[in-house]
Amino acid sequence: MRDFRPITDEPVRGLVPPPWIYSLPGMERMRLLARHYLAAAPSARLLGISVGHVSTGSATGTQKASGLTQHIPALNVSPVVLEALQGAAMTALDPGMDVVPVTYSLEYFRNPRPQPGNFIARARIVSSSSITISCAADVEDPVGRLVGTAISQWSIEPVSPSPPSPPATIEPIEEPIYSTPDPPDRPPVGALPPLELSQRHSGLELIRMLMKADLPPLPLMNTLGLSLESAEEGSVTLNMPASEWMCTWNHFVSPSCLDPLLGATNISATATLFEPGQTAAILESNARFLRRVPTDGRLISSRGTVTQRVGNLVFTEAVANDADGNTIAAHATTNLLLDPRQRRVGEHERVLATLLFTDIVGSTAHARRLGDSGWRALLADHDKVIRQELGAGKGREVKTTGDGFLARFDSPAAAIRCARAIRDGVRRLNLEVRAGIHTGECEVHGADLAGIALHIAARIMSLAKNNEILVSQTVRDLAAGSGVHFSGAECHVLRGVEGEWNLFRVED
Repeated sequence: MRDFRPITDEPVRGLVPPPWIYSLPGMERMRLLARHYLAAAPSARLLGISVGHVSTGSATGTQKASGLTQHIPALNVSPVVLEALQGAAMTALDPGMDVVPVTYSLEYFRNPRPQPGNFIARARIVSSSSITISCAADVEDPVGRLVGTAISQWSIEPVSPSPPSPPATIEPIEEPIYSTPDPPDRPPVGALPPLELSQRHSGLELIRMLMKADLPPLPLMNTLGLSLESAEEGSVTLNMPASEWMCTWNHFVSPSCLDPLLGATNISATATLFEPGQTAAILESNARFLRRVPTDGRLISSRGTVTQRVGNLVFTEAVANDADGNTIAAHATTNLLLDPRQRRVGEHERVLATLLFTDIVGSTAHARRLGDSGWRALLADHDKVIRQELGAGKGREVKTTGDGFLARFDSPAAAIRCARAIRDGVRRLNLEVRAGIHTGECEVHGADLAGIALHIAARIMSLAKNNEILVSQTVRDLAAGSGVHFSGAECHVLRGVEGEWNLFRVED
């Protein structure tokens, strides 16, 4: 087995914000970060996290859904959730104050998997006082499925020593340039144990193989520099260096790095109970942060123990200590043991979604007129406009269709508003589009969708005229009360779809 060098052994990337940042109100700090006046922090470079929308009392974060934070049984999304929660809490701070994590709970609705795109966490303040701030957040996967919901408590503390005054003029900090991609943009190092191996060996045997380097490390182990110290049935000890890679706003280990250590410890303890072929789903995790740890490179040790098992439910607790033996955090999880071999072959998850198809009118004529290079440039501008409007309208790109897009939305009204914005946006490029919208059940195939609802939406789009948005009666009925107006019904037969369909034209 070849040697693996963890990312934490590499020279650190990114910059911790200058001390004067704390002399600003928290809202102004977050705005500077969102507008890239502050360089990406080391933890952001390490984990692929960035801040998106920020407003008073709320913040949105994204995390690349690469395999970088994958552990047993799935990818860890706590980094982006905690960064969004901290960002939302920070917007309420006065100058000279900081927030320190106290508690954090995350309930999972599904095991997040590596896939193209980003996980998105949307956080908001739900209560605040002069001493604490409570926040909540939802996290979605790249196709818009709700992965989990979180709550957290943050204490408000004065910054010590008092921060210096900010410069008279704040200029954007130039991002450092590196000769190789950041960790999230590289192929993940390590992997989950092969299926064939996990079907022949118990979880404890696999973990001991990881300890002896008979298996490559799990990706999260390589990312955070985790190492297995001991493993017995029902208990595991993991170590992690307090690396400078784990800094976010200061030179302490960020909770977005500490919580994954604790979570990995607990699920590893659960894994020691796996029979061959078994895995687990994490239902709930709860963390309590007791003291901050400086990023001095010394080891943090975390020991996880199975405290109770009731049928297929497994309860675990982990405690982390710093290099001086001080307890710094505690963590508890509820896990459900699963046997994937019992799942029906060909079974796919089904979701209800509003689907938007768009298509450029006269694309062949444009391509002939502009030539290959000119058409590619115009198509790139078209794609940029659509992606901007999808982001603003909370739509999620499913895929491109050559000269069009398929996107999904949580509501018909949101899809209609976005379709209008796309139509108006591409007009500036001297392009015209047609759009079709339908709401129905879809099968989830990784980052893609499938099912009759997609065919219906595509057929509706094909019937739309230049700059026209055509919708099904389902969309018209669900959008009642949204303020959107429609033309009278026109009956159509959709090729390849049974029956006659009433379609409605969106009126401006």
